[in-house]
Amino acid sequence: MGYPSRGFTYIQGPLELRLSTVSSTATFKAGNPVTYSDDRTLIEAGSDTSLIVGIAQADAANSIGGTLAGKCLIGIPTACTIFVAKVNGGVDVSLLSSGATLGLAKNGNYLEVGTSNASETVIIVPRGDGTTIDSTDSSVYVQFLGNVLSPFGSNAGAPIYAQD
Repeated sequence: MGYPSRGFTYIQGPLELRLSTVSSTATFKAGNPVTYSDDRTLIEAGSDTSLIVGIAQADAANSIGGTLAGKCLIGIPTACTIFVAKVNGGVDVSLLSSGATLGLAKNGNYLEVGTSNASETVIIVPRGDGTTIDSTDSSVYVQFLGNVLSPFGSNAGAPIYAQD
């Protein structure tokens, strides 16, 4: 099945939706991992982000109006939530086996699964048929590593730190 090239798309598992305040300078797109800025407002995660709050369910520019102006729904994954994402063009296919850990890479307005780096954030999980990559659209199934799901789903002892 072909998936759109727009960040991380939910596949299965626990995903709680919560409202959070968007930073006045945020430009993230729906489907991108987000983190907190130093004032605890949402900003887009980057390739060097070590902790994520969740996955944006709307573009930063399309926050909720009225009394909820400046808020955005974010999907809070657990270590068991599965997403599908595109693989950045620079990743060697040999790195995409089940259990491999990779980081994030920016491609246009969206984050994708990128090469292994100091900020490994996802782990490759097999699809129902046992394969790990769909060669027709370069997508993989992933779970976020438990130690990067902060602060709500973290299994780490450290609180979330400013990412900007």
